[in-house]
Order: sequence, then structure tokens, then C-alpha cells
Amino acid sequence: MRIAVCDDDDIILSRSRELIQDYCTKNQLKCSTYLFPNANELLWDIDDYGIYDILYLDIEICNINGIDVARSIRRCYPECIIIFISSHNRYYHAAFDVQPFYFLDKPLIEEEFVNVFKRAVERLSKYPQSITFSNKRIYYSVDISRILYFESDRRLVKVVCSDRTYNFYGKLSDIEKELGSSSYFFARVHRSYLINIHYIKEFSRTYLIMANGIRISVSQDKRQEIRSLYMKLIIDKC
Repeated sequence: MRIAVCDDDDIILSRSRELIQDYCTKNQLKCSTYLFPNANELLWDIDDYGIYDILYLDIEICNINGIDVARSIRRCYPECIIIFISSHNRYYHAAFDVQPFYFLDKPLIEEEFVNVFKRAVERLSKYPQSITFSNKRIYYSVDISRILYFESDRRLVKVVCSDRTYNFYGKLSDIEKELGSSSYFFARVHRSYLINIHYIKEFSRTYLIMANGIRISVSQDKRQEIRSLYMKLIIDKC
């Protein structure tokens, strides 16, 4: 997990990192926590290295409205878990349109902070709605509802989305396992393809055509399984 805390209070920054790292160590979780004293540094970092899985954001930071910062992030990264930190509850109503995961009051209460972080981690692991990967030191978190299919060529994985394509190094088997508990149907139709059933445009006995017009062969031992999943999807939509 990549976690960012953006606050102009050094005590909040250090305490947040301490609580996050302590929880991850106790629960054998891998995480990297990055601290930002102002919103501009956070936004520059996201532009250079990609989005974070969990973002703690002060609503009032260096005379900048944190809600506007969150709104800017949401436009490009709708799947990011945003947790607001604030000394004033008058901002709560205005923040609802950016769909925050939770509001933490200042000063931080350890038990509340840990419980909220635990829930955020559970959301990431139990109901993955995005997949995170890196390429050339840039981190991406892609909403899985946008993904048509994954294509593997040796170790290079191509992530084909409705609006663009990404590349990174990995294994389809690891991706398949990670997406197993998502609310979308992903299926391995070939040793080189993992597809989103929702984006099948045409289905024949030996191949299928995706929404972008790409024709993908279906392995013989996968044909019945894929057909059953596809028919189930059609029936559920009726």
C-alpha cells in the first residue's frame, strides 16, 4: 500500500505515520507512508509518481481548501480512499461531494485513527475496486470497471482500458488472484489474456470480440467456463 498524509501540522504528520506503521508491522502488512506539509507538494508528487491507495488530507492546509484539492484528485483518481482531517466540523457538509471515506477530528484519537485505518485497509483488500501497479517509477491506481482486459507477453503486462492502455511488469496469475474477490467478472480465457466479461461484445465457440473490436482466442479447456460466466451475466442483467 502507498499511503500519503498531507497536513501543515508536524505533530499530525509524525503521529499519523507512527500509528500507520505500527498497525502495519503488527499485522504484517507492507506499506510506504509519505508525508506532505502542503497541498502543492502532494499534487506535484502525484503528477510525478501517481496516486496513493489511502490519502489523509487536512481540510485547512496552508490557507488552501483541502476539499478543492480532493476534488481535483477525484477527477483523475475516483477510486482513491480519502480521509479528511479537520479541527472544524463545519466543513463536513461541503466535503460530501468528494465522497470521503471518513472524517477525523483534531487532535487525533489513537483508537479512532487505528479503527478507521483498519477499515480502509479491509476495503482495499476485501473489495478491490482498483488495481495498483508501477512502471518506470510511476504508480498507477486504475478503476477496474474501466479495464477491458489484461494481455501478457512474457513478463510485460498490457492493461487495456476503455480510454487508454498501460504497461507494467508482472504475472497474470497474480492479477487474477488479486481480482478474484472484486465485484466484476474477470476470467482467464487464454494463457495470455485475462478479460473483463462485462466488455464482451460477441461470443463464438472459439473466440470472443471485446468492446474495442479486438478478437481474442478462447482456449479449448476454458470455453465452457467462459460461456457459462457470460450467460450468467446476461441473465443477471435481464
